[in-house]
Amino acid sequence: MWWAREKIDGRRQGTARLVWFVITAALIVRCGAFAARNARVWGDAQVVYSTYANRVRETYPSLTRGTVITVPAPPPELPAHHIPALLRWTYDDPTLRVTVAGE
Repeated sequence: MWWAREKIDGRRQGTARLVWFVITAALIVRCGAFAARNARVWGDAQVVYSTYANRVRETYPSLTRGTVITVPAPPPELPAHHIPALLRWTYDDPTLRVTVAGE
């Protein structure tokens, strides 16, 4: 779009700047609205994960690296195949081995 701005002669620069400003403002508002909506959705979705991770953390407050743990079954809205990765992230231990009860 810069090339178009350079082609505008001196008489139309005020109008061109106004159009440029309106387009830029519209893009900023659109991106901001998308980001706000997306952040709200993610915030709501992560509550289930953090609640479950905190519940497991109460049962196992600290672990040595490479430990094998058995955790309770997650709530229905939390897919069981996400549990090992969630707990490895929570405990910052990629060698943690997790068994989900009932699987």
